[in-house]
Amino acid sequence: MALLNEPWVLVDQRKNHLLPMVNASGYGTARSGRRKRTHNAPRTAYQRIIELKAMDERHTAELAAREYSLNPALTRRIAEIQGQLIARSKFRSNGTSSEFGEQFS
Repeated sequence: MALLNEPWVLVDQRKNHLLPMVNASGYGTARSGRRKRTHNAPRTAYQRIIELKAMDERHTAELAAREYSLNPALTRRIAEIQGQLIARSKFRSNGTSSEFGEQFS
């Protein structure tokens, strides 16, 4: 169960701190006359919340510490966990029996 829960934390950290995204900011007109959606510059969710200045200093400091401590290689760990989960599901689906709670490496 711990292996199933671990990726959620890592994916959340990766999405909020490492992956920039664009937000739609409105509509404009292209040279052809068609309406075209305009977007803001790509920024991470962390950068957006800091720019809003909606949090008090303590929460801002906690987020900054978390941001500083992140290792971009956590994507590799997510891939490792996915591989382990796939391997376990293949093992279980082959019809072999194993004891409940048996540990796999």
